Amino acid sequence: MAEACGCRPAIWTKMPRERALSTWQKHATSFSAGRLGSIRRALCRLGDWIEVNDLQAECAEFSCEGGVLAWWVQDEQAKSKTEGLTVPASLRGGLVGAYEHFGYKKLGVHESAFKNVAAAPGRTPKPAKSATTGMLLHFVRVAREHAADIVRRYAAGFVLCMLSCMRVRDAQRAALAFGVSSACAIKGLCYSSKHPRRRQPKEMPVYVPPTEALLGRWDDSLRRSAELQPDYTFPRVRVPRSQTIEHPGVAVLDGPAKSAYVIKVLRWILVIFDFMTAEEAKLMTGHSLRHWLGTVGRLLGYSEEDRSELGRWIAATTEGVARRGSLPNRYSNADAEEP
Repeated sequence: MAEACGCRPAIWTKMPRERALSTWQKHATSFSAGRLGSIRRALCRLGDWIEVNDLQAECAEFSCEGGVLAWWVQDEQAKSKTEGLTVPASLRGGLVGAYEHFGYKKLGVHESAFKNVAAAPGRTPKPAKSATTGMLLHFVRVAREHAADIVRRYAAGFVLCMLSCMRVRDAQRAALAFGVSSACAIKGLCYSSKHPRRRQPKEMPVYVPPTEALLGRWDDSLRRSAELQPDYTFPRVRVPRSQTIEHPGVAVLDGPAKSAYVIKVLRWILVIFDFMTAEEAKLMTGHSLRHWLGTVGRLLGYSEEDRSELGRWIAATTEGVARRGSLPNRYSNADAEEP
């Protein structure tokens, strides 16, 4: 703990116990649970590997040079059930956290051999399949007609994501407010999203204009939930074993649902009323809802600048970013400009 908190052991022993414990607690809890988990997993896997390879004497107290770490991450990648392309970079990220924040200064995380072996693969990410206008109308129907209130609320959340160009992840860290938008004096749905890993979260204002004349009262369940002032759209639920979210015994819990579960419900809703097959629904991800508005804007002939405003994308300012393609184009279907 002394090294992790930036103290020499001689000074740490003279520090009052209460002060030492509070210093350690404030330091350790300043990181997210995910970050701490990745650091712990990397150290545990490295420790197990050192023991298996009989390197306890050579690598005592995690004294591992870059070549040893390069050997380790390649062994861990080979154990992966898939290609394991991201395993080396993920493990290196955990060790870098241990080196920089928790006093593991004997790890050769910055040596070139380890950095080169653990570098993330250079490949262009595959865009998610875009949601469609038919999906929007299907979600509206479910949000208005389904018997279960929690199903209506989830469906309304998906409508909100499509109309406001948000990912599922964005909807889980935002606050709802109904009233007059500061951007344009129209009564509608205002949304404020905050990044969870920032100590002082940066707000992302989002606005959905009124749609009742076109889509009806799809947002009734969201309006009721906004009265409780949640800072998330999709709540956690407890579903009876072997049942679905529409079961009468489903209980709504405090706190946001995990993105993986929200996507599971998204695909389930797409299958009900025989709207899609299960195979078609599996193609949709948490990013699919964000792709819809960009595709529609491209079909309607909006300029790239206007589509950047729709999706709140910052325009490319460097040649390298521009060469890889603008975000408004990458978030819209490739065939959007075809006849």
